[in-house]
Order: sequence, then C-alpha cells, then structure tokens
Amino acid sequence: MLHHKLKIEEIAKATSGQILNGDKNAEISDVIIDTRKPHNKETLFVPLKGDRVDGHSFIPAFFSGGGGASIASSTIGGRCIILVRDTKKALGDIAKLYRSKFDVPIVAITGSVGKTSTKEMIALALSKHFGADKVVKTHANFNNEIGLPLTLFNLSPNTQVAVTEMGARAFGDINYLSNIAKQKIAVITNIGTAHIGEFGSRENILKAKMEIANNLPQGGALIINGDDEMLKNAKLPKKLSVIKYGLGLANDVLAKDVEMSDTNCEFIVDDVKFDIPLVGRHNVYNALASVAVAKVLGISVAEVADSLKGIGGDDAIRQKVINAGDYTIIDDTYNAGVESMSAGLEVLMRMAKSGDKEHRAVAILGDMLEKGEFSAAEHAQVGSCCAQNLVDVLITIGKDSAYIAKQAEADGVEDCHHFDTIEHAKGYIKDVVAAGDIVFVKASRGMHFEKVVELLQN
Repeated sequence: MLHHKLKIEEIAKATSGQILNGDKNAEISDVIIDTRKPHNKETLFVPLKGDRVDGHSFIPAFFSGGGGASIASSTIGGRCIILVRDTKKALGDIAKLYRSKFDVPIVAITGSVGKTSTKEMIALALSKHFGADKVVKTHANFNNEIGLPLTLFNLSPNTQVAVTEMGARAFGDINYLSNIAKQKIAVITNIGTAHIGEFGSRENILKAKMEIANNLPQGGALIINGDDEMLKNAKLPKKLSVIKYGLGLANDVLAKDVEMSDTNCEFIVDDVKFDIPLVGRHNVYNALASVAVAKVLGISVAEVADSLKGIGGDDAIRQKVINAGDYTIIDDTYNAGVESMSAGLEVLMRMAKSGDKEHRAVAILGDMLEKGEFSAAEHAQVGSCCAQNLVDVLITIGKDSAYIAKQAEADGVEDCHHFDTIEHAKGYIKDVVAAGDIVFVKASRGMHFEKVVELLQN
C-alpha cells in the first residue's frame, strides 16, 4: 500500500501517458503487477509483458474485480486507462514519482558478488539503530527494473532510511535504477566476473557498476571495497566522498586481527570487537561495508557490532551451514562465479582441515552460467581453487563444469568425478558421501542445485 496517495493526473504526467477514461483527480493508494493480489477502486495495475504471458490480458479481470485504473501500452477498454509506450518503464516512472515524495536517505548496493548479504548486514545494523519498522529494504534479490520500484513503493512517512540492491546485465541498467532511487549513499562490493559473457571484460563490468555514482549528489558517499584491485585503481568522481573498506592498511574502515573458525568470524574495527556467526573472509568484507554506511549516518561502530551478532537467520544470507546428522553441508546454491566459488572453497577447507579432528572435504560443483567465451577459463580457474583448498573429493555436474574437474585433476586433486546431470550423479553422491564429511554444494541458480542439497539431507 502507498502511504502517500498519487493522483491519476500526476501518474499520467510522470509516465508521459494519456488518460483515455476516468477521473484525472482520482487517487491511487496501491500499485500492483499481479491481479491475484487484493485490489479496489484505488488500485493501479501495471501489466508487464513476459516471455510467455502478457499482463494486458488480465486487465478486464482486474476491472471486473473492482480495480480502479490500469497502465496499458495499447488501446483497451476499461474504467480508467493510462496509455503509455512501455509499461515496464512506466512502473519505474511511477516509482520515481513516489520516491520524490520522501526526503529519506537511500543506500544503493551493487557489485559482482555479495550484494544481497551486504544489504542484509546493512539493513540489520540500521534497523538496530532506527527500528525495524523504520527501515525499508529490498526483498530477497529484487534488484532489477521491476524489483527496485516495488521496493520503493514501501516508503512511508515513518521511513528513516531505505537499503536497496541494484543488479546489471547490460550497460545503463544501474544508471536507470539509480535515476529512480536517487540514492545518497552507494556501495560497490567488488568487481568480479559475474555476467562477463555479457560485458566482455572486467573493465567493462567496472564501468557498468560505476554507474551507481552517476546520481549521487555533490558530496554523496561512495563506499567501495578498497582491497579490490579494479576498484582500488579506478578513477573515481571527485565530487563524491569516497570511503574505502577492507583489510589493507590504506582503507578508511579497516578490520584488524581477523580470526575465522568453522562457525564464526572475529575481528576488530576501531578498537571494537566483532563476532559474527557467519563463516568466510567474504563476510568480514560485507560487515565492513555495513560499518562504513553506519558511519556516514552517524551510527557508532559498537552499535553495528552488537547488531551483527544476530545475523544469519535470514534466507537472504546465501551460505548456510546445515547439520545433516553424520555430515555437514555448506549450502551455497543461490548463484556462482569464480569469486564466490573461491570464497566457498576457502570456507570448506577451513571447516574440514582446522580443529582437533580433520574431516574430508567434498565439493559438489556445477556450471557457472553466463560466462560466454570465457567459460572454459573461468571453470578451469575454479578447478585450480579446488586443489589450492585441499579438496579431497570433487564431483562436478553439468556441461562446462567438466573444465573444473579436468583442471583440478591436473593440479593434483586425485578423486574427481564428472556427471552430465544431477540425476546421473545421484547414485555416486549417495555412495561416496560418508560420516564426518564436510560437503560444499554450489552452482549457478539455473542449475537447480537445491536438489542436491535435498538429496543430501534426505
């Protein structure tokens, strides 16, 4: 529900639309893209065109169910129609209009990996300070031209700050999103190789991610990972206040005395001790980003440290450690790139090889999608990471993950097995995983490796 009603007339103006029917002074208190959601005479429907379904076909049912007005890109009968060229762009235009009603700081986060986990840490820290009901955040990973507008519709007079996530698959995507959000603080987590098939190089990925700075105001805060080679050497806008975080001494927000176990991370920032119930060095960086944002907003480091003690229960924290009885599963099946694969393998090694009793490290890895012409080299790099992180048993599933197994074997991993599909791998997985093993499961989302986790749990 919108906490600030919008008039049909101002919606039409914001979208460069034409009102075909209805009262231009009628007010809208809700915007939906799915007619199965409750609606009434103050509801605006924005139909979107998908690969299989065109939302325009639901406009008649929307009106017959009591809906008030609808956006449309073609002439169609109805109680109140605003005719536009592009309904998806209209959704963004309406969100931009609605966002303009609120003078609240918005934090925007982008990067190749770690966006969602960083968002969750920042939102948790801010919620501790302002109150959970006063912080709006991106749900899950709704970080595109549909998800961002839907997030902004949750702004209310009670909102003190919003934390949003921005993804990109092409040049201009982040510029488009940041032009809607008008963020005052921007965070770039790192520049990796996710979507390198679309962008062609890490230099181009950097260029795409740096679009997040385009709509920052004079003196706005640009917070970057100061240990990332691409960001460290990037030419940054002089009009902005640049804050760097990391483990290197040159960073503004610096973690010292980092210690990691198979259950948590401990480190010091400004003489304040952090103890986070998450595993992996990458989560230290995510936490440092939240410290940097908090500092910009005048929140103490101690308050951030206290808030992050409770991180880990949210589904948006990607990496989950599951006790499956006889063995332990590191479920990191949300998505995959070289950087996140490497980070996960490091966690696997630490959990398997540290402590009083050494465990067998088992990695079940699948394809990293959207790598294009770089796929063979990227997968081979993961194979080398398997060897470097002392993987005992490697199982790869898919097409391009065969390059992981081939390179891992060449680099010294003796127990490597490749399968074309999860179905083909099931029997071997059941036979090979044994009591005491630490099992790391990771692939791109499109590989549906949650089925592997289910297999292991059952």
